[in-house]
Amino acid sequence: MNGKLKFTISALVWAMMLIAAYATSAQTSATKNQLAAKKGSVSVASPPLVPVTGSGTLGQITKWVGINPSDGFVIGDSIITETPQGRIGIGTTTPTSTLTVAGTIEALNGYKFPDGTIQNTAFDPNKVVRSLNGLRGDLNLAAGTNITVTPSGGNTLTIAAPDVLTSVFHNATLTGNGTATSALGIADGGVGTPQLAINAVTAANIAPGNVVKGLNGLTDEVTLAAGSGITLTPVGSTLTIASTAADPEKNAFQRSVGVNLAREQTLATGTIDVPSGKRLIIEYVSIVVGVGTENDSELGVNDIALTTTVSGHSATYSLQHGPIKHNESVTDKVVRIYSDGDVKLTVEKFEDGSAFARVTVSGRLIDNP
Repeated sequence: MNGKLKFTISALVWAMMLIAAYATSAQTSATKNQLAAKKGSVSVASPPLVPVTGSGTLGQITKWVGINPSDGFVIGDSIITETPQGRIGIGTTTPTSTLTVAGTIEALNGYKFPDGTIQNTAFDPNKVVRSLNGLRGDLNLAAGTNITVTPSGGNTLTIAAPDVLTSVFHNATLTGNGTATSALGIADGGVGTPQLAINAVTAANIAPGNVVKGLNGLTDEVTLAAGSGITLTPVGSTLTIASTAADPEKNAFQRSVGVNLAREQTLATGTIDVPSGKRLIIEYVSIVVGVGTENDSELGVNDIALTTTVSGHSATYSLQHGPIKHNESVTDKVVRIYSDGDVKLTVEKFEDGSAFARVTVSGRLIDNP
């Protein structure tokens, strides 16, 4: 036992030993003096006995309570009680344990436990849990869904989730094992029509930007059909849409030919060459009449005719203008005259005299079907 309590008990024990020694010494001295007086008839003065007064209670340790100059020492009850059962009480006469203290115990050097450890403070933050999620007092952990709480060993509480899978065993229709490093997925061909319920996949269940949900308002099995001048060519997952018509800028065509008519000629011809393997679509014909050998302003040409060939069949188209005089020009817009062969031009002179005409044919080329 440490501290003030240990000091108090030690002081009490020493006081009791001094009292006993003093009483014994005084009694022995008195007895010796009496014997000597009887033998030698010598009167020896005995020291005065110091009286001890006071009283005590059975079971309580006696202590000095005071010194009276006339009466001597005074004794009385201390605050320490010892019962017949060997129980010690401090501040109480009815101890219920080996040591019962009615009051505050102050240990200046801490408490020493049976295992030899000494505790110097009532609270060590490194040795107790002060709170749990802000809760204090007698707490109870309750097991929620898929959680078990199992106490074992007296001071162990095991919290587990027995239904959590660390991996997923599967056949070849799935990939991965369901862990963070190997996510579980569907293998190629792992899901087929028999595995899907009817109408299970709808537009609302498809993430935007992953599939074509509609085409010009059409859904389900949409088919693109090739119209006039269009070709559709599927290659793998690519559908190429192309035009069979010529690009007006890349396939533009323009040729001109000059036709001279002598005085004695009524008709003269010229030829516009068409590239092999191409078909010419004539859109414009321009005619310019120049000055001949005569200065008669009435002289000129009267008619221009075009002879074309399509798939071996010829056709002649006449462009009627009336007389086209010297230094005049006329442009005709025609309605798509086709020719996959050379175009023959026939120029008819208006009157006697010479004339010159330059005929320009404009259009575009396409591949010959």
